[in-house]
Amino acid sequence: MFDNFYIILVEPAFASNIGSVARAMKNMGFSNLRIVNPQEGITDESYKLASNADDVLNNAEIFDNYLDAVGDLNFLIATTARRGKRRKIYSIKDGCSFLTNLTKSCKIGIVFGREKNGLKNEEIQVCNLIVYIPTNEKYPSLNLAQSVLIVCYEIFNKFSKFNLSDDEKIYLPEVKEKEDFFNRLRDFLFEIDYMTDNDADFKMRGLRRFFNRFFMTKKELHMLLGVMRQVRNYQKILEKRSKKANE
Repeated sequence: MFDNFYIILVEPAFASNIGSVARAMKNMGFSNLRIVNPQEGITDESYKLASNADDVLNNAEIFDNYLDAVGDLNFLIATTARRGKRRKIYSIKDGCSFLTNLTKSCKIGIVFGREKNGLKNEEIQVCNLIVYIPTNEKYPSLNLAQSVLIVCYEIFNKFSKFNLSDDEKIYLPEVKEKEDFFNRLRDFLFEIDYMTDNDADFKMRGLRRFFNRFFMTKKELHMLLGVMRQVRNYQKILEKRSKKANE
């Protein structure tokens, strides 16, 4: 049912938690599990806690680094317990509404951070959407498997009533394509003196938030790259004209 959804665990500390996550996933019809640099890996304890969700563990993919784990996906959802003033963060229920614009061909990743520290800022900024799970403010603590179960339930509940379309309404670039675009944009903005080493990270964070605010399609991404190429070409023309004028 959710073949185009991927649950991504970033550096989970305990093998038992991986097993419990697999069980939670299978409860809600999810089967694709990716794990980034686990501290213990998948062990007998994982299978014990999975409780007949062995197939999820057998097919789980393990990656050495975060970008490799998400590079071929088209839309990323970061989960967080932190609330930020600059970042727009949605409840998981509200966040699910964004997914109705996507199609079955779109590979969607849901990223869960470390049990103690969650996701790093640089991991979150790669994502299109940030969600949180509303909890009791006096005791907001949820373990990893609980968080996965609640998020998967909300998606299950949403799409048991609304199915993703087979039509190519929105064709999104893969994460690795977007990261390549942001790297090229960064170089380009240095070239035109829009930013310096002192403010580059700050400005790029703002630009990332801007582009992640809407569904930038692969076609639109290529259009922007084309604009940057054309500006570079025009710069060369101006340089040639200036050189001739000074001869």
